[in-house]
Amino acid sequence: MNTSKISELLYNSTNEALLNSVNSTQDENELFVIAFNYNWEDGLAIPKAILSNPVCSLSTALTIFYLAEGEQLFYEEEFDEEYKPNSFITYNKDDADIERIARLVEAGQL
Repeated sequence: MNTSKISELLYNSTNEALLNSVNSTQDENELFVIAFNYNWEDGLAIPKAILSNPVCSLSTALTIFYLAEGEQLFYEEEFDEEYKPNSFITYNKDDADIERIARLVEAGQL
């Protein structure tokens, strides 16, 4: 794993360059480092690409699930107007990608 390449992609390049790298890598450790250090204010395209990569490991998928506050899908109650999750992602029950991870975790497939 080339850490200087990952740093360059995360902090000094375009999302398009990072997306191309995520789509082409065969290194599951690289995917994990990118997922853990990704700036969530830049949108969900990179996390979705990481999850779609065939070498994405369980630990990486669960890291994304945790960082996206996916555990909120397991709660029945809706959020109060005053409660806001502590992330840059707005919780949305219609977010199919996070729900898909939750279903796979529940089914023991991840």
